[in-house]
Amino acid sequence: MATISTHFGTVALNGVTEVTVTLDEKHMYHVRHTGVDAGAVDDANSALAAYLSFESGVTADMSEEDDKYALTDGEYVVIGPGIGTLYIDAAVNSDGILVFSRMGDSSRNW
Repeated sequence: MATISTHFGTVALNGVTEVTVTLDEKHMYHVRHTGVDAGAVDDANSALAAYLSFESGVTADMSEEDDKYALTDGEYVVIGPGIGTLYIDAAVNSDGILVFSRMGDSSRNW
């Protein structure tokens, strides 16, 4: 489990178990798939997609499901506010890094 409690954080993909990330519900986050692993190596394993979901147990493949978003190498997505927990799954042997950047001030809606 990882917690993004400051303005910036990284999360390593784990092709064995689902990763749970705790976020501040009052903020939006820019999430980018770096396409490299912890050693800054850009290879096939670090380029595998990350599957983001608000629910646990997402299928780690490109099959169609309503509760997931496939974040691929070099792409980014903006999530929140209102997201307290994000579940991340990946295919076996995935070892890429996701970068989380907290955006702006707290939303007054929360």
